Amino acid sequence: MSIKAPAFTQNIASFNDYVRDLTLAQYKRCIDICAKLDCQLVTIRAGIFFYEEKRKRVFAQKRLLESLEELLEYASRLNVTLLIENYYLPMDAVKKVKDLRKIIELCSHHDNIGVALNIAHLLNVRESIQHLIYDRILKKYIRIIYVGLPPTPWDLDYDESKLSNVIENTKKIIPLVHDPIVIIASISMPIIKKMLEILR
Repeated sequence: MSIKAPAFTQNIASFNDYVRDLTLAQYKRCIDICAKLDCQLVTIRAGIFFYEEKRKRVFAQKRLLESLEELLEYASRLNVTLLIENYYLPMDAVKKVKDLRKIIELCSHHDNIGVALNIAHLLNVRESIQHLIYDRILKKYIRIIYVGLPPTPWDLDYDESKLSNVIENTKKIIPLVHDPIVIIASISMPIIKKMLEILR
């Protein structure tokens, strides 16, 4: 069982203290709920670099890491693992395999960090799945695989023509990950049924 934290206006890398503090409070609340429900996993969005953050990228990355450290320490006390999900918008701090790898490397001193891999988001940024297949380290951290249609499973506007590509790439990754939780992510019941039929 896992919890997916809200990821719309939330931003742990924000230069706006109010936005950052509110995001941290919301994510900690998700961790609290997770612990009370005897869950183990909380998925979060790693941060967004808007104009100001992009202008001062080094400081923005430092702020992001400081926020992650705070969240990881908090989650550790409650025996909860924090999963970083890759997103696809140009301002997202974590979009590609190399971004996930960097976050994992910088936080590897924590044993409660992992990855929630979103296949649709990865394909939407035109990332070759081969980069992940050949990354022996990163694959060890994948705990959840979200299988949905681009541009994002969390939206009403999805591209059904990409279904075969999503399934093909999912089938390549699942055998390489130890006991992943595979989540069919869609708001369309016909799409969910199609994916389940093919993946079975």
